[in-house]
Amino acid sequence: MSRVETDLVVLGGGPGGYVAAIRAAQLGVDCVLVEAGDLGGVCLNEGCVPSKALIHDSVEVAGDSTLGLLDDARRGERFAASLTHREKVIRQLRTGVGALLQANRVRVVSGTGSFRTPGELDVVGGSATGVSFRRAIVATGSQAVIPEPLVADGRFVVTAREVLGLSSLPSKVHVVGAGYIGLELASALTGFGVDVTVVEATDRMLVGVDADVTRHLRRRLTAAGIDVRLETVVASAGEGRICLRDANGTSEHATDLVVVAAGRTPRSAGLGLETIGLGCTASGHIDVDEQLRTAVANVFAVGDVTPGPALAHRAMSQGRVAAEVIAGHSVRFQPAAIPAIVFTTPEVAVVGLRLDEALDRGLDAEQFRFPLTANARALTTGTDGFGLIVHERSSGLVLGVHLIGDGVGELLSTATLAIEMGAVVEDLAGTIFPHPTLSEMFGELADGALGRAIHTLPN
Repeated sequence: MSRVETDLVVLGGGPGGYVAAIRAAQLGVDCVLVEAGDLGGVCLNEGCVPSKALIHDSVEVAGDSTLGLLDDARRGERFAASLTHREKVIRQLRTGVGALLQANRVRVVSGTGSFRTPGELDVVGGSATGVSFRRAIVATGSQAVIPEPLVADGRFVVTAREVLGLSSLPSKVHVVGAGYIGLELASALTGFGVDVTVVEATDRMLVGVDADVTRHLRRRLTAAGIDVRLETVVASAGEGRICLRDANGTSEHATDLVVVAAGRTPRSAGLGLETIGLGCTASGHIDVDEQLRTAVANVFAVGDVTPGPALAHRAMSQGRVAAEVIAGHSVRFQPAAIPAIVFTTPEVAVVGLRLDEALDRGLDAEQFRFPLTANARALTTGTDGFGLIVHERSSGLVLGVHLIGDGVGELLSTATLAIEMGAVVEDLAGTIFPHPTLSEMFGELADGALGRAIHTLPN
């Protein structure tokens, strides 16, 4: 083994890292990517991708169960088959990432990297002892937070990673955390017939999402059999038992599995940042400017290790920008809004400002709500839910869109594009959306915002 020399080293092979490496190589920058684990990072291998495959499979199983086609034994068989499905998808995508890196002449160095100097990286346990470089991008992502008093043992107290690797169904599960990861896992496991309880320390699910949306989601989750316990904390957990504490005191419950989904924290420790004079925030994040530059001139950072929502698509976008800046392009990461989808049943899809956020910023804003019970496509598929559009009263500028319903995640790009392009409600109202589709909701929302709603009764 020997030290490798390169113009750019990318530390981390997740969505932000591998996209940055490929884009830099496309622009003629000699690039080395250092990754200790599997290419694709948490998102591809143990997060976004396998969780969505599990959710897809659970919806099919839930549908068959409703029709009376599945008994408990068949559910178990389908759950085991789902693992095979997930592994196949992961393998195909991981192989694809490797092929893309190779095709773009990005050299991949396996091992754990840490900074020795602002121009040298030590690599442990891999195919090289280190990397000498001119510029670096830190893209090391994030990891699960394990709140006290829980201790993840990978067997009884587990994270999403272990859940997504299960080959057999537990009977009863407690999910700690009512953020998007916890609720997605709860929804998927319930689809397979698992008895699920969600425990959340705060007084609401999905902090940051419109309150009307979360109330509707909680009703749907409860109807599906999920026991959502807000303002409740874990007092202790031991083999087969969990103790919960709320305003009424402490209670003990039997459980097969405790799934910790209480948020994520940046992977910034152990990188040797202090040796190059690069500090982190109190939360462990690395501050960056609009070109993803850090306080150290030749070091950039992208993805979950930087402040902001821990989303793969945000990391990818940042990776492209960082690579282009390094290649000499005058670009900035300045999105008008970053979309987010919660793949529960039903889905939640949000982009832009809530009404209260807009008002807090001093904007003269209002919102209009359109129910999916007035949408023909939703009625034919049995989908309920609604959409909200937040807009500026005087200009009509679209400020935010919030959707809940089966399949609404696929609609969110339209709303995101509208906000990014600076669209006003008249633009949406003047657009012809195909009938019968859920996308017609955008036209209905715009018409309602303009005071000329067609398919909803006047107030």
